[in-house]
Amino acid sequence: MTREGLEELLRQRVGLDVSTIGAGSMDRVLARRIKETACKNIDEYFSLASRNKDEFQELTMELTIPETWFFRDRDSFVHLRTFVETIWQPGRHDQPLRILSVPCATGEEPYSIAMTLLEAGLSRGDFHIDGVDINSECLALARNGIFRPKSFRGTDLAFRSTYFSRNIEDKTFTLSPDILDTVTFSQANILSVSFPFERAAYDVIFCRNLLIYMDGESRVRVWEAITRLLAEGGIVFIGPAETAEFPGYAKIFPGYSFAFQRTGNDIEKKSSVVMQALEIKSQPARSIQNDNEKSFAAAFTPQVETETNTLPQENSTEEPVTLDYVRGLADMGKHDLAIESCQKFLSQNGPTAEAYFVLGMILQEIGEPSQAEASYHKALYLDSSHEQALINLVLLAEISGDTELAENLKSRLQRLRKRKLESAGL
Repeated sequence: MTREGLEELLRQRVGLDVSTIGAGSMDRVLARRIKETACKNIDEYFSLASRNKDEFQELTMELTIPETWFFRDRDSFVHLRTFVETIWQPGRHDQPLRILSVPCATGEEPYSIAMTLLEAGLSRGDFHIDGVDINSECLALARNGIFRPKSFRGTDLAFRSTYFSRNIEDKTFTLSPDILDTVTFSQANILSVSFPFERAAYDVIFCRNLLIYMDGESRVRVWEAITRLLAEGGIVFIGPAETAEFPGYAKIFPGYSFAFQRTGNDIEKKSSVVMQALEIKSQPARSIQNDNEKSFAAAFTPQVETETNTLPQENSTEEPVTLDYVRGLADMGKHDLAIESCQKFLSQNGPTAEAYFVLGMILQEIGEPSQAEASYHKALYLDSSHEQALINLVLLAEISGDTELAENLKSRLQRLRKRKLESAGL
Protein backbone atom coordinates (compact mmCIF):
# COMPACT_ATOMS: atom_id res chain seq x y z
CA MET A 1 0.00 0.00 0.00
CA THR A 2 3.01 2.32 0.47
CA ARG A 3 3.48 2.80 -3.27
CA GLU A 4 -0.17 3.82 -3.59
CA GLY A 5 0.25 6.08 -0.57
CA LEU A 6 3.20 7.81 -2.20
CA GLU A 7 1.23 8.37 -5.40
CA GLU A 8 -1.62 9.84 -3.35
CA LEU A 9 0.85 12.12 -1.55
CA LEU A 10 2.07 13.42 -4.91
CA ARG A 11 -1.50 13.96 -6.05
CA GLN A 12 -2.52 15.84 -2.92
CA ARG A 13 0.53 18.09 -2.65
CA VAL A 14 1.34 18.91 -6.28
CA GLY A 15 -1.58 17.43 -8.24
CA LEU A 16 0.65 14.99 -10.13
CA ASP A 17 -1.13 12.18 -11.98
CA VAL A 18 1.52 9.44 -11.93
CA SER A 19 -0.07 7.70 -14.91
CA THR A 20 1.12 10.57 -17.12
CA ILE A 21 4.77 9.73 -16.50
CA GLY A 22 4.46 5.94 -16.55
CA ALA A 23 4.99 3.27 -13.93
CA GLY A 24 8.49 2.51 -15.24
CA SER A 25 9.66 6.08 -14.74
CA MET A 26 8.16 6.12 -11.25
CA ASP A 27 9.95 2.87 -10.39
CA ARG A 28 13.33 4.15 -11.58
CA VAL A 29 13.04 7.42 -9.68
CA LEU A 30 11.93 5.65 -6.50
CA ALA A 31 14.81 3.19 -6.71
CA ARG A 32 17.28 6.05 -7.14
CA ARG A 33 15.85 8.11 -4.27
CA ILE A 34 15.75 5.10 -1.94
CA LYS A 35 19.41 4.42 -2.70
CA GLU A 36 20.54 8.04 -2.34
CA THR A 37 18.72 8.51 0.96
CA ALA A 38 19.99 5.16 2.32
CA CYS A 39 16.46 4.04 3.12
CA LYS A 40 16.02 0.32 3.67
CA ASN A 41 12.82 0.00 1.66
CA ILE A 42 9.92 1.91 0.18
CA ASP A 43 8.11 2.03 3.52
CA GLU A 44 11.01 3.88 5.10
CA TYR A 45 11.29 6.18 2.10
CA PHE A 46 7.58 6.98 2.20
CA SER A 47 7.97 8.05 5.81
CA LEU A 48 10.93 10.26 4.89
CA ALA A 49 9.27 11.90 1.89
CA SER A 50 6.09 12.52 3.88
CA ARG A 51 7.80 14.54 6.59
CA ASN A 52 10.93 15.93 4.90
CA LYS A 53 10.14 18.90 2.66
CA ASP A 54 13.52 18.84 0.90
CA GLU A 55 13.28 15.16 0.02
CA PHE A 56 9.75 15.52 -1.27
CA GLN A 57 11.00 18.32 -3.51
CA GLU A 58 13.82 16.09 -4.78
CA LEU A 59 11.28 13.40 -5.62
CA THR A 60 8.95 15.76 -7.48
CA MET A 61 11.88 17.35 -9.32
CA GLU A 62 13.09 14.01 -10.64
CA LEU A 63 9.58 12.95 -11.62
CA THR A 64 8.79 16.21 -13.41
CA ILE A 65 12.02 17.26 -15.11
CA PRO A 66 11.04 20.48 -16.90
CA GLU A 67 11.12 20.44 -20.70
CA THR A 68 11.55 24.07 -21.69
CA TRP A 69 13.38 26.36 -24.08
CA PHE A 70 13.32 29.98 -25.21
CA PHE A 71 10.30 31.00 -27.26
CA ARG A 72 8.70 27.57 -26.99
CA ASP A 73 5.55 27.68 -29.14
CA ARG A 74 6.59 30.97 -30.71
CA ASP A 75 3.00 31.78 -31.69
CA SER A 76 2.24 32.44 -28.02
CA PHE A 77 4.73 35.29 -28.00
CA VAL A 78 3.50 36.64 -31.33
CA HIS A 79 -0.02 36.79 -29.89
CA LEU A 80 1.26 38.29 -26.64
CA ARG A 81 2.73 41.14 -28.65
CA THR A 82 -0.54 41.54 -30.56
CA PHE A 83 -2.47 41.73 -27.27
CA VAL A 84 -0.10 44.36 -25.91
CA GLU A 85 -0.19 46.53 -29.03
CA THR A 86 -3.90 46.30 -29.84
CA ILE A 87 -5.65 45.87 -26.49
CA TRP A 88 -3.45 46.71 -23.52
CA GLN A 89 -1.62 49.81 -24.74
CA PRO A 90 -4.70 51.65 -26.08
CA GLY A 91 -6.56 51.10 -22.81
CA ARG A 92 -3.77 51.47 -20.27
CA HIS A 93 -4.10 53.84 -17.31
CA ASP A 94 -0.52 54.53 -16.21
CA GLN A 95 -0.26 51.08 -14.65
CA PRO A 96 2.46 48.61 -15.65
CA LEU A 97 1.52 45.48 -17.56
CA ARG A 98 1.53 42.60 -15.08
CA ILE A 99 2.43 39.11 -16.27
CA LEU A 100 2.70 35.80 -14.40
CA SER A 101 4.62 32.76 -15.62
CA VAL A 102 3.65 29.64 -13.64
CA PRO A 103 5.33 27.22 -13.54
CA CYS A 104 8.34 29.16 -14.79
CA ALA A 105 10.81 26.24 -14.53
CA THR A 106 14.37 27.45 -15.24
CA GLY A 107 13.31 30.84 -16.56
CA GLU A 108 13.26 30.47 -20.33
CA GLU A 109 9.56 31.38 -20.57
CA PRO A 110 9.48 34.57 -18.46
CA TYR A 111 12.70 35.82 -20.05
CA SER A 112 11.18 35.19 -23.50
CA ILE A 113 8.20 37.27 -22.38
CA ALA A 114 10.53 40.11 -21.36
CA MET A 115 12.31 40.07 -24.72
CA THR A 116 8.96 40.12 -26.50
CA LEU A 117 7.76 43.16 -24.55
CA LEU A 118 10.96 45.10 -25.08
CA GLU A 119 10.84 44.37 -28.82
CA ALA A 120 7.22 45.59 -28.82
CA GLY A 121 8.51 48.97 -27.72
CA LEU A 122 7.77 48.81 -23.99
CA SER A 123 10.33 50.20 -21.59
CA ARG A 124 11.54 48.39 -18.49
CA GLY A 125 9.16 50.39 -16.30
CA ASP A 126 6.15 49.53 -18.44
CA PHE A 127 5.83 45.93 -17.23
CA HIS A 128 6.30 43.61 -14.28
CA ILE A 129 6.90 39.88 -14.68
CA ASP A 130 6.61 37.31 -11.89
CA GLY A 131 8.06 33.82 -12.38
CA VAL A 132 6.72 31.26 -9.91
CA ASP A 133 7.69 27.62 -9.52
CA ILE A 134 7.52 24.96 -6.84
CA ASN A 135 11.11 23.85 -7.45
CA SER A 136 13.83 25.85 -5.69
CA GLU A 137 16.63 24.34 -7.79
CA CYS A 138 14.92 25.40 -11.01
CA LEU A 139 14.50 28.90 -9.60
CA ALA A 140 18.19 29.07 -8.69
CA LEU A 141 19.09 28.22 -12.29
CA ALA A 142 16.62 30.82 -13.55
CA ARG A 143 18.12 33.55 -11.38
CA ASN A 144 21.63 32.56 -12.44
CA GLY A 145 20.87 33.31 -16.08
CA ILE A 146 23.34 30.86 -17.61
CA PHE A 147 21.83 28.50 -20.19
CA ARG A 148 23.03 25.49 -22.13
CA PRO A 149 22.47 24.89 -25.86
CA LYS A 150 19.35 22.77 -25.20
CA SER A 151 17.57 25.97 -24.14
CA PHE A 152 17.79 27.21 -27.74
CA ARG A 153 15.80 25.27 -30.33
CA GLY A 154 14.45 25.90 -33.78
CA THR A 155 15.92 27.90 -36.61
CA ASP A 156 15.10 31.45 -35.53
CA LEU A 157 17.83 32.14 -32.98
CA ALA A 158 18.66 35.75 -33.85
CA PHE A 159 17.64 36.80 -30.34
CA ARG A 160 20.54 34.82 -28.89
CA SER A 161 23.19 37.14 -30.30
CA THR A 162 21.21 40.16 -29.08
CA TYR A 163 20.51 39.15 -25.50
CA PHE A 164 23.24 36.63 -24.63
CA SER A 165 27.02 36.44 -24.45
CA ARG A 166 28.61 33.16 -25.42
CA ASN A 167 30.99 31.33 -23.10
CA ILE A 168 33.38 29.44 -25.38
CA GLU A 169 34.96 27.26 -22.71
CA ASP A 170 31.83 25.57 -21.34
CA LYS A 171 29.58 26.24 -24.38
CA THR A 172 26.99 28.09 -22.29
CA PHE A 173 25.20 31.39 -22.87
CA THR A 174 24.88 34.14 -20.26
CA LEU A 175 21.76 36.29 -20.32
CA SER A 176 22.15 40.07 -20.45
CA PRO A 177 21.69 41.74 -17.03
CA ASP A 178 19.11 44.05 -18.63
CA ILE A 179 16.86 41.03 -19.25
CA LEU A 180 17.85 39.22 -16.07
CA ASP A 181 16.53 42.12 -13.98
CA THR A 182 13.09 42.12 -15.62
CA VAL A 183 11.77 39.02 -13.83
CA THR A 184 11.02 38.53 -10.13
CA PHE A 185 11.21 34.87 -9.15
CA SER A 186 9.55 33.25 -6.14
CA GLN A 187 8.84 29.74 -4.89
CA ALA A 188 5.20 28.76 -4.43
CA ASN A 189 2.72 25.99 -5.15
CA ILE A 190 -0.33 27.17 -7.09
CA LEU A 191 -2.37 24.43 -5.39
CA SER A 192 -1.52 25.73 -1.93
CA VAL A 193 -3.70 28.08 0.09
CA SER A 194 -0.49 30.01 0.84
CA PHE A 195 -0.07 30.98 -2.83
CA PRO A 196 0.16 34.82 -2.96
CA PHE A 197 -3.38 35.51 -4.19
CA GLU A 198 -3.23 38.94 -2.56
CA ARG A 199 -1.03 40.22 -5.38
CA ALA A 200 -2.51 42.75 -7.77
CA ALA A 201 -4.35 41.09 -10.66
CA TYR A 202 -2.36 40.05 -13.70
CA ASP A 203 -3.08 41.18 -17.25
CA VAL A 204 -1.49 38.04 -18.73
CA ILE A 205 -0.85 34.58 -17.29
CA PHE A 206 1.26 31.91 -18.93
CA CYS A 207 0.30 28.52 -17.47
CA ARG A 208 1.44 26.17 -20.19
CA ASN A 209 2.03 22.42 -20.08
CA LEU A 210 1.02 22.00 -16.45
CA LEU A 211 -2.59 20.82 -16.58
CA ILE A 212 -1.80 17.76 -18.71
CA TYR A 213 0.20 16.21 -15.86
CA MET A 214 -2.47 16.76 -13.23
CA ASP A 215 -5.42 14.74 -12.07
CA GLY A 216 -8.91 16.12 -12.72
CA GLU A 217 -9.53 17.75 -9.37
CA SER A 218 -6.15 19.47 -9.36
CA ARG A 219 -6.80 20.89 -12.84
CA VAL A 220 -10.01 22.45 -11.52
CA ARG A 221 -8.17 23.96 -8.57
CA VAL A 222 -5.47 25.40 -10.83
CA TRP A 223 -8.09 26.98 -13.08
CA GLU A 224 -9.83 28.46 -10.04
CA ALA A 225 -6.48 29.94 -8.99
CA ILE A 226 -5.88 31.38 -12.46
CA THR A 227 -9.30 33.05 -12.43
CA ARG A 228 -8.59 34.62 -9.04
CA LEU A 229 -5.25 35.94 -10.29
CA LEU A 230 -6.30 37.20 -13.73
CA ALA A 231 -7.84 40.62 -14.27
CA GLU A 232 -11.09 41.05 -16.18
CA GLY A 233 -10.14 41.28 -19.84
CA GLY A 234 -6.80 39.62 -19.18
CA ILE A 235 -5.58 36.63 -21.17
CA VAL A 236 -4.20 33.23 -20.24
CA PHE A 237 -1.99 31.04 -22.41
CA ILE A 238 -2.18 27.25 -21.99
CA GLY A 239 -0.34 24.34 -23.61
CA PRO A 240 -1.19 22.62 -26.92
CA ALA A 241 -2.54 19.49 -25.20
CA GLU A 242 -4.75 21.51 -22.86
CA THR A 243 -7.24 22.96 -25.32
CA ALA A 244 -10.68 23.50 -23.86
CA GLU A 245 -13.65 25.84 -23.64
CA PHE A 246 -14.00 27.67 -20.33
CA PRO A 247 -17.20 29.56 -19.44
CA GLY A 248 -16.23 33.10 -18.55
CA TYR A 249 -13.42 32.92 -21.12
CA ALA A 250 -13.33 33.38 -24.88
CA LYS A 251 -10.77 32.58 -27.53
CA ILE A 252 -9.16 35.84 -28.47
CA PHE A 253 -7.06 35.11 -31.56
CA PRO A 254 -8.70 33.58 -34.67
CA GLY A 255 -7.10 30.27 -35.61
CA TYR A 256 -5.18 30.02 -32.33
CA SER A 257 -6.67 27.71 -29.72
CA PHE A 258 -4.32 28.19 -26.78
CA ALA A 259 -5.12 31.72 -25.57
CA PHE A 260 -8.26 32.78 -23.72
CA GLN A 261 -9.51 36.17 -22.57
CA ARG A 262 -11.33 36.41 -19.28
CA THR A 263 -14.82 37.82 -19.74
CA GLY A 264 -16.63 36.57 -16.58
CA ASN A 265 -16.10 36.09 -12.86
CA ASP A 266 -17.71 34.49 -9.80
CA ILE A 267 -15.42 31.46 -9.88
CA GLU A 268 -16.51 29.97 -6.58
CA LYS A 269 -20.12 29.59 -7.71
CA LYS A 270 -18.98 27.74 -10.81
CA SER A 271 -16.74 25.23 -9.08
CA SER A 272 -19.37 22.59 -8.44
CA VAL A 273 -20.33 22.55 -12.10
CA VAL A 274 -16.69 22.12 -13.06
CA MET A 275 -16.41 19.15 -10.76
CA GLN A 276 -19.51 17.55 -12.26
CA ALA A 277 -18.19 18.12 -15.77
CA LEU A 278 -14.97 16.31 -14.89
CA GLU A 279 -16.83 13.57 -13.00
CA ILE A 280 -14.72 13.93 -9.86
CA LYS A 281 -15.66 14.27 -6.21
CA SER A 282 -14.95 17.41 -4.26
CA GLN A 283 -12.77 17.13 -1.17
CA PRO A 284 -14.65 17.27 2.13
CA ALA A 285 -12.49 20.18 3.28
CA ARG A 286 -13.44 22.33 0.29
CA SER A 287 -16.69 24.31 0.49
CA ILE A 288 -18.26 24.25 -2.98
CA GLN A 289 -21.47 26.17 -3.61
CA ASN A 290 -24.17 24.65 -5.80
CA ASP A 291 -25.24 26.57 -8.89
CA ASN A 292 -27.69 25.74 -11.64
CA GLU A 293 -26.10 28.12 -14.12
CA LYS A 294 -24.61 26.70 -17.28
CA SER A 295 -21.16 27.85 -16.23
CA PHE A 296 -17.89 25.98 -16.46
CA ALA A 297 -19.92 22.92 -17.54
CA ALA A 298 -17.61 22.46 -20.47
CA ALA A 299 -14.38 23.12 -18.62
CA PHE A 300 -11.54 21.06 -20.06
CA THR A 301 -14.06 19.75 -22.62
CA PRO A 302 -13.38 21.61 -25.85
CA GLN A 303 -16.16 22.69 -28.18
CA VAL A 304 -15.06 21.40 -31.56
CA GLU A 305 -16.24 21.61 -35.13
CA THR A 306 -18.17 18.70 -36.61
CA GLU A 307 -16.98 16.55 -39.46
CA THR A 308 -18.21 17.66 -42.87
CA ASN A 309 -16.91 17.66 -46.42
CA THR A 310 -15.99 21.34 -46.05
CA LEU A 311 -14.02 23.17 -43.41
CA PRO A 312 -15.79 22.56 -40.06
CA GLN A 313 -18.00 25.36 -38.79
CA GLU A 314 -17.25 27.14 -35.53
CA ASN A 315 -20.42 26.27 -33.60
CA SER A 316 -21.05 22.74 -34.82
CA THR A 317 -20.48 21.00 -31.52
CA GLU A 318 -23.26 18.42 -31.25
CA GLU A 319 -22.12 15.83 -33.78
CA PRO A 320 -19.93 13.02 -32.43
CA VAL A 321 -16.25 13.26 -33.25
CA THR A 322 -14.40 10.26 -34.70
CA LEU A 323 -10.73 9.46 -34.51
CA ASP A 324 -10.64 9.15 -38.30
CA TYR A 325 -11.76 12.78 -38.41
CA VAL A 326 -8.99 13.72 -35.96
CA ARG A 327 -6.39 11.91 -38.07
CA GLY A 328 -7.70 13.64 -41.19
CA LEU A 329 -7.27 17.06 -39.61
CA ALA A 330 -3.73 16.18 -38.56
CA ASP A 331 -2.92 14.95 -42.07
CA MET A 332 -4.10 18.31 -43.45
CA GLY A 333 -1.77 20.11 -41.04
CA LYS A 334 -4.64 21.49 -38.93
CA HIS A 335 -2.94 20.48 -35.71
CA ASP A 336 -4.71 22.90 -33.36
CA LEU A 337 -8.12 21.74 -34.53
CA ALA A 338 -6.99 18.10 -34.46
CA ILE A 339 -5.97 18.44 -30.81
CA GLU A 340 -9.26 20.11 -29.92
CA SER A 341 -11.18 17.39 -31.75
CA CYS A 342 -9.27 14.64 -29.98
CA GLN A 343 -10.05 16.23 -26.63
CA LYS A 344 -13.71 16.41 -27.68
CA PHE A 345 -13.63 12.72 -28.61
CA LEU A 346 -12.30 11.94 -25.13
CA SER A 347 -15.06 13.99 -23.51
CA GLN A 348 -17.71 12.20 -25.57
CA ASN A 349 -16.37 8.65 -25.23
CA GLY A 350 -14.26 8.65 -22.09
CA PRO A 351 -10.55 7.79 -21.97
CA THR A 352 -9.40 5.29 -24.60
CA ALA A 353 -5.90 4.10 -25.39
CA GLU A 354 -6.21 4.82 -29.10
CA ALA A 355 -7.38 8.40 -28.51
CA TYR A 356 -4.41 9.15 -26.27
CA PHE A 357 -2.13 7.50 -28.82
CA VAL A 358 -3.48 9.72 -31.61
CA LEU A 359 -3.12 12.77 -29.37
CA GLY A 360 0.47 11.76 -28.67
CA MET A 361 1.19 11.45 -32.39
CA ILE A 362 -0.08 14.97 -33.03
CA LEU A 363 1.87 16.43 -30.13
CA GLN A 364 5.00 14.67 -31.29
CA GLU A 365 4.52 16.07 -34.77
CA ILE A 366 4.26 19.68 -33.56
CA GLY A 367 7.40 19.37 -31.45
CA GLU A 368 6.03 18.73 -27.96
CA PRO A 369 7.92 15.55 -26.97
CA SER A 370 7.25 15.70 -23.23
CA GLN A 371 3.49 16.06 -23.73
CA ALA A 372 3.53 13.38 -26.41
CA GLU A 373 5.28 11.10 -23.95
CA ALA A 374 2.60 11.78 -21.33
CA SER A 375 -0.13 10.87 -23.83
CA TYR A 376 1.61 7.64 -24.83
CA HIS A 377 1.93 6.69 -21.16
CA LYS A 378 -1.80 7.25 -20.72
CA ALA A 379 -2.44 5.01 -23.72
CA LEU A 380 -0.32 2.25 -22.17
CA TYR A 381 -1.99 2.75 -18.82
CA LEU A 382 -5.31 2.01 -20.48
CA ASP A 383 -3.95 -0.73 -22.77
CA SER A 384 -0.63 -2.23 -21.75
CA SER A 385 -0.47 -4.11 -25.08
CA HIS A 386 -0.57 -0.98 -27.26
CA GLU A 387 2.57 -1.77 -29.22
CA GLN A 388 2.79 1.40 -31.31
CA ALA A 389 2.62 3.64 -28.24
CA LEU A 390 5.52 1.67 -26.79
CA ILE A 391 7.49 1.98 -30.04
CA ASN A 392 7.01 5.75 -30.06
CA LEU A 393 8.18 5.99 -26.47
CA VAL A 394 11.34 4.13 -27.47
CA LEU A 395 11.92 6.65 -30.26
CA LEU A 396 11.37 9.62 -27.95
CA ALA A 397 13.79 8.17 -25.40
CA GLU A 398 16.44 7.67 -28.07
CA ILE A 399 15.97 11.19 -29.42
CA SER A 400 16.33 12.66 -25.94
CA GLY A 401 19.51 10.64 -25.35
CA ASP A 402 18.08 8.60 -22.46
CA THR A 403 19.68 5.30 -23.48
CA GLU A 404 18.80 3.55 -20.22
CA LEU A 405 15.12 4.31 -20.65
CA ALA A 406 15.24 3.36 -24.32
CA GLU A 407 16.74 -0.04 -23.50
CA ASN A 408 14.17 -0.68 -20.76
CA LEU A 409 11.36 0.17 -23.16
CA LYS A 410 12.85 -2.07 -25.85
CA SER A 411 12.94 -4.96 -23.38
CA ARG A 412 9.31 -4.31 -22.53
CA LEU A 413 8.48 -4.23 -26.25
CA GLN A 414 10.19 -7.57 -26.81
CA ARG A 415 8.27 -9.14 -23.94
CA LEU A 416 5.01 -7.76 -25.34
CA ARG A 417 5.71 -9.18 -28.80
CA LYS A 418 6.66 -12.54 -27.30
CA ARG A 419 3.38 -12.69 -25.38
CA LYS A 420 1.42 -11.86 -28.54
CA LEU A 421 3.16 -14.65 -30.46
CA GLU A 422 2.52 -17.14 -27.67
CA SER A 423 -1.16 -16.20 -27.44
CA ALA A 424 -1.43 -16.71 -31.21
CA GLY A 425 0.10 -20.17 -30.86
CA LEU A 426 3.22 -19.23 -32.84
